[in-house]
This record gives sequence, C-alpha cells and structure tokens, in this order.
Amino acid sequence: MKINKKNWKIIAVCSVLIACFFAFSMLAFAEPAADASGAANAVWSFNDVISTIVQAVGALVSLVSIVFLAASIAGHDTSQRVSAGLGLAAGLLIAFAPTILSSIGIGK
Repeated sequence: MKINKKNWKIIAVCSVLIACFFAFSMLAFAEPAADASGAANAVWSFNDVISTIVQAVGALVSLVSIVFLAASIAGHDTSQRVSAGLGLAAGLLIAFAPTILSSIGIGK
C-alpha cells in the first residue's frame, strides 16, 4: 500500500496531537512545591526533562512504526515489514530507555 499525501497529513496530525497530549498531561500531573519559599523545587531537574522528551520521542517512533507495519501487512511487502518491525523495536527501546538506565543504576 502506497502512502499518499493525504495519509501523510493524517499521520502527521495524529502524531502532533499525541505529542501534545503527552506534553500537556505531564504538566497536569506535576507535583506542587513542598514549601512556598523554594520556587526551584517546582522546576523539574534537567535530567527529568530530557528523559521525558526521550520517552515522548520513543512513543512517536513506535506509533509511526505501527502505522508502517500495518501498511506493509496490507501490501504484503516483506522488506517493509522487517523495517517497520525494527522501527517498532527501536521506538520501544527509546521509550523505555530512561527506565532501563535507572534500573541498571546509571540514571537516578
């Protein structure tokens, strides 16, 4: 199945909407500062921000790879199926990278 311009626009809009959903949900579930005098406590550390961005990018890569995998299954193309499967595995690895790093003791 060939992905035409209209399908690319749909994929792009869905990806942006999902990214906005994740970005705004992070703000909604942010914890307030423990004391009113420590305004710095309300700001996330640099490591937390970077790991959240990495997780969001991994989720987007996974979603796009799922779309490509579905298109390759419909089109019966083995090479596209393999590349979409590798993209899905890479996206999941990127999405869970901060958790993996913290479990082996490199992260926080």
